[in-house]
Amino acid sequence: MKLWVKNAKAMMKIYNEMIKKPSLPQLLKALKYCVEAYKYASPTFEMVSSELV
Repeated sequence: MKLWVKNAKAMMKIYNEMIKKPSLPQLLKALKYCVEAYKYASPTFEMVSSELV
């Protein structure tokens, strides 16, 4: 779980950097959707990870 959280945060950074660059509107929309999904998933996995310890 901790590794997933670490990887998810790294991916969010990558997605946010990609959003800043010019791209097709469809790609931008998909990237923003991914960021939102990771934004809600990360705290959930952090909570589960802390309960397993």
